[in-house]
Amino acid sequence: MSYLNHLRVLDPFDESLDDRRIAKFVNTNTPIPFTSYATLADWEARREKLRVRLLVSAGLYPYPERCPLDAKIFGRLTFDGYTVDRVIFTSRPGLHVTGNLYLPTCAGKVPMVLCPHGHNMLGKNRDDDIISVPQRCASLARLGIAAFSYDMMGYGDSVELAHRYSGMKNDLWLEQLFGVQLWNSIRALDFVETLPEVDASRIGCTGESGGGTQTYALTAVDERVKASMPVNMVSNVFGGGCYCENAPLMRIGTHNGEFTALAAPRALCLVGCTQDWTVRLREEIYPGIREIYELYGAWDKVFWFYDDAPHNYNARAVAAACRFFGRELLGIDVPLDYKVATRDIYGNADALRVLTPEDDRGVRKIDEHAFFEAGVRERSRRPVTDEQYRAAMDIVTGVEPCTPEVSHESTETYDGVMVRTGLLNVAYNGAQFPFAVVNPAGKRCVLLLHPDGKRAALASPEAASYLAQGYAVAAGDLFLTGEYHTPFAHAGRDFTKTTHKGPWGERTHFTVYNYTDAAYRVQDAAALCAYLQGQYDLTVIGLSDCAPIAAALKTYTDAEVRYDLTDFTTTEDYIERCFIPGLLAYNPQWVKDIG
Repeated sequence: MSYLNHLRVLDPFDESLDDRRIAKFVNTNTPIPFTSYATLADWEARREKLRVRLLVSAGLYPYPERCPLDAKIFGRLTFDGYTVDRVIFTSRPGLHVTGNLYLPTCAGKVPMVLCPHGHNMLGKNRDDDIISVPQRCASLARLGIAAFSYDMMGYGDSVELAHRYSGMKNDLWLEQLFGVQLWNSIRALDFVETLPEVDASRIGCTGESGGGTQTYALTAVDERVKASMPVNMVSNVFGGGCYCENAPLMRIGTHNGEFTALAAPRALCLVGCTQDWTVRLREEIYPGIREIYELYGAWDKVFWFYDDAPHNYNARAVAAACRFFGRELLGIDVPLDYKVATRDIYGNADALRVLTPEDDRGVRKIDEHAFFEAGVRERSRRPVTDEQYRAAMDIVTGVEPCTPEVSHESTETYDGVMVRTGLLNVAYNGAQFPFAVVNPAGKRCVLLLHPDGKRAALASPEAASYLAQGYAVAAGDLFLTGEYHTPFAHAGRDFTKTTHKGPWGERTHFTVYNYTDAAYRVQDAAALCAYLQGQYDLTVIGLSDCAPIAAALKTYTDAEVRYDLTDFTTTEDYIERCFIPGLLAYNPQWVKDIG
């Protein structure tokens, strides 16, 4: 087996891999330019992929079964021209949404605007000069538009689940905070549609900061939102610092601006200010999104409002919201000097609390692990069509169809054994990695995937057995394995550590913007399959920690694929040995114990 000493493709002193994945890292502060689309058809194709990506990352593709809302509306307060009710409903078994329902006292069905809020401990009850949710809702209600404000998880009246429901196990199952909150928003739409006072054909949504994330995300995935106003959130530079704004796989190759453009051709108003990450809204975000609206001939449906102010949803933004929703949902022109509601009109915000020490409606803190396990069990039972599975796995693994090219190719014979080596080059992801084929003249080929690369694979008993039977045996140095590994390649790819410094702590949100090492190995293995299948009757075998990588390949090749997942029995096994966010969400049968 002297050929094992002649598998190196690159001179370790003179050459290095030209793989752009080694140096390309994206985090929550990386500027991502807008992509221009030449035709509406180009955008529509991209649009569907973006929508599926958002739903997959949220763990909502396909949707879970809707449980009964069991909505309770109580404790009405009466103000000048409108009423406010306390609301609580069930979004998923064991989880409740708390909110306030603002209804105009005018006759007939009225439009509705959902009002998610940003990160403040008072939640929907925050009421000051920078942000006032009651002022926003009361101003809309006095105009003749119903409003529903509801708490994000762990804020205000929401006490059941803390605002930290995330982690590596959550990523594997796509059971995390962003998806929980987006589902709450979707169920909030379900709730307001049931109200006899509301015209379900005229629904809007607006929120600031984290509520802006919910606004653009809900609008992107649910066509029931006809007018959208995300406030001081949308940027192609900063995607949000909290886990509730960042889900694994979410922004790989995209940014919030593109997600917001999914509103087109429905009405959209972008709001930015001078003292946060929306500072370039007029120069970059609005023009990029307007281009997409112009593809629909709907340039007159996208607007912007910009304020010299800190991060906010202040009275000036509230007035802009009244003008925007008045035009789009009521069909009226609201004057520029429209007087928004003041505290003497809507009273003390503390009176809007849904839960009180005297009346908590049976809503108490729930066990996070039990909630996670219940979510995973529901996920495991959720029907997924073949088409949905393939679309989801495309996002989970990042594999795309490809025709690899070979460079540095060489064929030599060592002690009577022929060996072909080279670099495989893949255009769509910029991959470049070494491979080798022993006995390349064979008609049947076995591709061995080994966690330590091609030399370890070709030195294995499996390789010797197949070579003795006259097979060609192929192997590659998949991402960061074997000859591929350099002292510098792994720098910055530790997705378990945190480096983003901000008011939310230090986070990179690595898996939000980048594929993991194991996902890149699936991409490399798929490229090797594509290269070899044109030459051989191919069989793929995943050895040791490459067993899940081989299993994932079944989606992308009609070659025979063999693997043994006996050693992968729990979620922890995948965290430690083959971490690919979303992998278990779409392959729950690969584990015996959630862990």
